[in-house]
Amino acid sequence: MSSFLEPAAADGPIGRVTALEGEAAATRGDGTTATLSLDTPIYQGDVLETGAGAALNVVFVAQTSFALGANARM
Repeated sequence: MSSFLEPAAADGPIGRVTALEGEAAATRGDGTTATLSLDTPIYQGDVLETGAGAALNVVFVAQTSFALGANARM
C-alpha cells in the first residue's frame, strides 16, 4: 500500500480533506456522490461542493493545498 505522500496512482486519490466545517460533498467521475469528512480521499475529476456556512481544505499528494468557502463549487 502506498503512502499518502507518494505520487498518486492513476486510479488512486490525488488528495485528502484536511479541514472541514459544515457540510460538503464530492460528485465522483462515475456520478456517485460522497459526503465529505476529515480524511476523505479526493480523486481526479471530483467536483467538490460546500453548503451554506461551510468551508473545506484539501491537501494534494504534491503537498499543495486548496480551500473552498461557503456555497462554492470546484
